[in-house]
Amino acid sequence: MGLVLVILSFALIVLSLGGVFLPSRLMALVDKLASRKLGLWGAVSVRIVFGVLLWLSSQESNAPEVLKVFSVLLVFSAVAHFVVGRERLRKLRQILAAWPLWVIRVPCLLGIIMGVYLLWALSPFIPLA
Repeated sequence: MGLVLVILSFALIVLSLGGVFLPSRLMALVDKLASRKLGLWGAVSVRIVFGVLLWLSSQESNAPEVLKVFSVLLVFSAVAHFVVGRERLRKLRQILAAWPLWVIRVPCLLGIIMGVYLLWALSPFIPLA
């Protein structure tokens, strides 16, 4: 379970790095994935799985309370995506596409920071040998 979280944390860092250095390509990838029929379900599923795994692994981590907060936020985000729906999220993506690129880069920088923090918090799960 911990190894899956470490992999998801690395994925968060890689995607966020892509958003910092290539924000227009990240937005194109998001549009491509979101336009598919299962795009919304995929986004919701990843958030729920990540949130549940964080909650279950939190007690063995370096920051149990923070991971529990992250897990609640992830599950809440998944529910919000589902409630808001595909059409409203598409409109939001169109609005974001018209904004300057730094509007995408700043949250991606925060994603890098969060990913690195998660790796530190999950370091008891990283095999060193």
